[in-house]
Amino acid sequence: MLVYACSFVLFLPFLFINIRLTAFDTVPIDDYVGFILSMDGQLPDFEYYSPQGYRWFYYSIGFLFYKIVPLLQFTNMEVEGNLANMKANQALMIVSFLFLHCFFFINYLLVKIKLGKSLLLSIATAFAVFVFSLSMAFYGIDPLTLSFTSLLLFFLNKPAWFCPLLIVSIFINEKISLLFLAFFSIGFLFSRADKTLVTKLLTAVAAVGIYFMERAYFKYPGYEYQTDPSQFLDRATISIPYLLGLKGVYMNWLPLIILLVMLAAFWRLGVFEINSAYCSKSLFFMPIAFFVLGVFTCSDYGIGRAAFHVLPFFTVPMAFALERFSEFDLKTTNN
Repeated sequence: MLVYACSFVLFLPFLFINIRLTAFDTVPIDDYVGFILSMDGQLPDFEYYSPQGYRWFYYSIGFLFYKIVPLLQFTNMEVEGNLANMKANQALMIVSFLFLHCFFFINYLLVKIKLGKSLLLSIATAFAVFVFSLSMAFYGIDPLTLSFTSLLLFFLNKPAWFCPLLIVSIFINEKISLLFLAFFSIGFLFSRADKTLVTKLLTAVAAVGIYFMERAYFKYPGYEYQTDPSQFLDRATISIPYLLGLKGVYMNWLPLIILLVMLAAFWRLGVFEINSAYCSKSLFFMPIAFFVLGVFTCSDYGIGRAAFHVLPFFTVPMAFALERFSEFDLKTTNN
C-alpha cells in the first residue's frame, strides 16, 4: 500500500499533462468524447462507429467521471459554449491517468508477488517498462489496454481467473485477445505438453471469435478494411508512405527497433533459458507480427504503436534481465 500511495502521488502530474495536451488540441487523439455525450443524451443522432464503439469499458468509466468530477479550468482555456466537451475529455483523461498508474503498479505486483523478487527490483522493473510505455498515447485508451494486458499476465497461471478476464478484454480493446492468441499459438509450437496452454489458447480463439461476432451483429460503420481481407493488400500499399521519411522512422520503425533490441539484450543475458511461462519464445515473433498487422490495418503513423502493444509481455523478461545484469555488474566490480 505504501508503494501504491507513493507512486500515485508521483504519477499525479500526468493527470494535468493529459488534460492540457488534449484540451488545447496539441496532440492527435482517438476521440471518444462523442460516445460520452451520447450516453448523456446530448447527441441523440450520434452514430457509434468501429472499432471505438466496441470498446465500451473505456468510455463507460469515463461517463462516470464526467458526471461526478467538475471541470478543472486552465488559464486561456476557452470553456464557454464548450463545457460538455471539455468535461467529457477531462473524464477520459482521468481514466487514462488512473490506468497509466495501474500499469506501473500491476507490473510491480507481477514481479514482486508472482516472481518473488525484491522490492527494489520490482519497482525498477515496473518503472523501466512504464518509461517505455510513454512512447505510446499515454493520454488515450492505451494505458487501459496495457494495464489490462498486465492484469491478464498476473493471472496467467490461474485459468479460473484468466479465461473470463480474457473474454471481457474484447470490450476494452480487441488487440488484447489478438495478443494472447499470438502468444499462445506460437508458444504451443514450442511446448505442446502444457495442457493448460491448450485451454488458454482455445479461450483466446473464442475471445477473437466473439469480437467478430459482435462486429457482425452491431455493424457499426467505419474501418471495414480491418475485417475485410480483400482490402488488406490495398491498405499495405497505402502504408508505404507512412513507413518512409523521418516521421515514419520515428513513429513506426523506432518502436519495433526498441522491442527487438530489448529482445536481443534478453537473449544475451540468458533470460530465455529460464523455465518460465512468461519467457516464451513467442516474444521473438510478436513485435514483428503486430508491426505487420499494423501495416495491413492501420496505414498511418500508428503502425509502431500497434507493435508496442506487446510491451506488457516484456515485464517479466525485463525483471530477469535486470537481475542478471546486476549480478554480472556485481561480479565485475568484485573482480
